[in-house]
Amino acid sequence: MEDELQKPTNLCLSKMIVDISNEEKEVALQNIKRAKKVIVQFSAKYGLGMRTSLMRRFIDSRKSHIWEVLCGTTSRRLKGYGEFPREYAKEFDDDIDKLQNMVASI
Repeated sequence: MEDELQKPTNLCLSKMIVDISNEEKEVALQNIKRAKKVIVQFSAKYGLGMRTSLMRRFIDSRKSHIWEVLCGTTSRRLKGYGEFPREYAKEFDDDIDKLQNMVASI
């Protein structure tokens, strides 16, 4: 959240529209800063150690999420949003398969 407040990112198919004022951003960032201090205090108070993460596990979890999204994005499954044009269905599904293979290779 802090990163997005400081530097909103745009992705391949999504754009972050900044719909909050600079003042609201500053208040949010100050609250995040205060919360981080409390978390550090909790850690010291209760003897909590720092959590470690493995990069491979992080990447695998992201790949898994992308895979789920792609599996739900076939022409057959998109029918819930309206009739998918038949003339594009095979090409679209082939493109989704291609993306799934690319994700698997990451």
